[in-house]
Amino acid sequence: MKEWKAFDELRKTIDDFYEMIPVLQHMADKSVMPRHWKRIQETTGHAFDIDGENFTLRNILEAPLLQHRDDIEVSL
Repeated sequence: MKEWKAFDELRKTIDDFYEMIPVLQHMADKSVMPRHWKRIQETTGHAFDIDGENFTLRNILEAPLLQHRDDIEVSL
C-alpha cells in the first residue's frame, strides 16, 4: 500500500494538518482581533469573511497557511 500514490498524498495531507495545528491554535485565540485577520489576509493573499455565518474551519484551511506560517505567528 505504501507504494500507492494515494497513500503518499494522504500522508502529506495529514502531515500538513499536524504542522498547521499550532497556527490554527494561535488564530483561534480570543486575543486575535480584526486587525490580525487583516494582516493574515494580506500575508496569505486569501480573503476571510470572519463575520459571515458560513465562516468555518474549511475556509481557513483553504488559505496557504503553511507557506506563511512564520509570518502569521509573528502577526498574532
